[in-house]
Amino acid sequence: MTDQNHMFSTMVMEEIDATLDHPNLDLFFEAAYQIIEDMKLGNEESAIRSLEKVNQMLSERAPHDLYRAYRNFYIVLISNFFQNTLEWNIPRSRVFAYNAASINYIERHVAPEKLKEAMEFLISYFANVVKEWRMPSSDHPMISQAYHIISSHLEKPITIQHIARELEISPSHLARKFKEHTGKTLKKVINEMKVSASVYYLQHSKRPIADISHQFVFCNQSYYTKKFKDQFGITPKQYRKQFQENSEFFQLIPS
Repeated sequence: MTDQNHMFSTMVMEEIDATLDHPNLDLFFEAAYQIIEDMKLGNEESAIRSLEKVNQMLSERAPHDLYRAYRNFYIVLISNFFQNTLEWNIPRSRVFAYNAASINYIERHVAPEKLKEAMEFLISYFANVVKEWRMPSSDHPMISQAYHIISSHLEKPITIQHIARELEISPSHLARKFKEHTGKTLKKVINEMKVSASVYYLQHSKRPIADISHQFVFCNQSYYTKKFKDQFGITPKQYRKQFQENSEFFQLIPS
């Protein structure tokens, strides 16, 4: 362990010495933080502008090894972004898959300019899908907590009784307050959030619709299809077909 400690400590000192010639570290960390915040808010253009600032500072610090500098920073950045999204109660399997796929995507690009393009793509991609992840908001603490519980059970069984038990209130009181503050029944919101989450799988997987219905714990495919059509005006099969034929322009709009 002594040799390892000495080797690592030497590496740290080399990095400290290299950093002394680049005093704008506060600006670097501010820009990196801003990228993550803008991605969380869906501000694609602002995030890319901050990325350009970081890229400039990295190129000044490591002009002879830009590939490693970009790659290492991008991997840390994207991992920090996903760590920040855990507050939204996205299924952990989804977060892990996004994170792993993003790192693999970054590492597929072996030239600095291509790496920059890859990171800009990821910023654009997640700035756009982030709206899907964010839960409905409410000023009422109980309603907000209910949304969190539903969000963490999108691919699990969830009932009004379960949510009420988590909140330590009666199901009837929860149902009444939820309708009062949202204008919708709790059951309707549960179905809507599950249907919305299922859209990604219709877009990007070849899974049978019955399997997607089962994944989001609808009682059967017919019920899932009915709720999907109630929400978007078309069936899951029709949506998948239209998306595949014209994915750049086709967008779901709730009915």
